[in-house]
Amino acid sequence: MNPDRTPSSPNLLAHGRRGWLIDHGAALPFHYDWSAVTEQMPARPERPGHLLAPWATQLAEWDPILTGQIDRRVLEKAVAEVPDTFLEPLVEAPPSPERLARRRAAYVAFLWKRLKAPHQFAPPWAPAAS
Repeated sequence: MNPDRTPSSPNLLAHGRRGWLIDHGAALPFHYDWSAVTEQMPARPERPGHLLAPWATQLAEWDPILTGQIDRRVLEKAVAEVPDTFLEPLVEAPPSPERLARRRAAYVAFLWKRLKAPHQFAPPWAPAAS
């Protein structure tokens, strides 16, 4: 979901012979406007124009393998590691344990829906698997 992976704004860092994806601030756009989140948003296809799309020739093959590695417990554990201070600005004031728990549950729900079939990590603009 990160729009910062286009040729005009790749946010890639090369160090030695390795590449690094950096600046993930836009990777979860729903984070900045929860009022715009809809049931359909997690299934939204990726944006066209991804910088690495020409090399992503096996998305259809690898998508079910990689998404199959993540279950809801993995997401819950990852979201539980997010510091309260990151979530506090996103909940109704004053932040309470219950409000923070609901926000964590919202993250898990969004990401879980994002992983469910049909998988949109293999967008229509990606080369088809041969």
